[in-house]
Amino acid sequence: MRNKPTGTINEVSIGPGRLLIGPAGATPTTDIGYVKNAATLTIERNQVAIRQGSPQNAIKYFASQEDVMFEITSIQWNLDNIARVLGDGTTSVSAPDKILEFGGRPNNTEVALQFEHIAADGSTLTLNIWRANGDGVLAAAINPDDTHEFPLKFNAIDVATDWAGASLTNGKTLFKLTQTPV
Repeated sequence: MRNKPTGTINEVSIGPGRLLIGPAGATPTTDIGYVKNAATLTIERNQVAIRQGSPQNAIKYFASQEDVMFEITSIQWNLDNIARVLGDGTTSVSAPDKILEFGGRPNNTEVALQFEHIAADGSTLTLNIWRANGDGVLAAAINPDDTHEFPLKFNAIDVATDWAGASLTNGKTLFKLTQTPV
């Protein structure tokens, strides 16, 4: 059939994944809990064109900036997750209450992220973001007829080593995405 594309069906997947979070510099182990809808990985690479001649034509492009963002929507009132996405905050327990206190510190708390997804064929996709900051925004949707939603967005930070302390070379310092076959 002329209009039917071809491809590798075992590279097609649907369904959610699970986000683990932890302190920067260590393999994350804490599941952020229940999520809703899609997780979004955004990779932006800004390009600068080198132009020559008349008319000016591009002869080369260089990357001038790289940004990696990961976003997922939590549906739990998890005060630790809120503090993480804000990049600051202190959580505590004063039985029976859990408390988040926030404000007045300029520094950000950095985290490590690992997103895991089991594909339809049983293979695993694992995204490791070595070090990240919460984007500092909490826009909680308090829905009257659906679950409350807490978008959690994180921005990758350039690092020199992975969680095991192994050196990372240029081109490997923001994240690692691994596809593991069955």
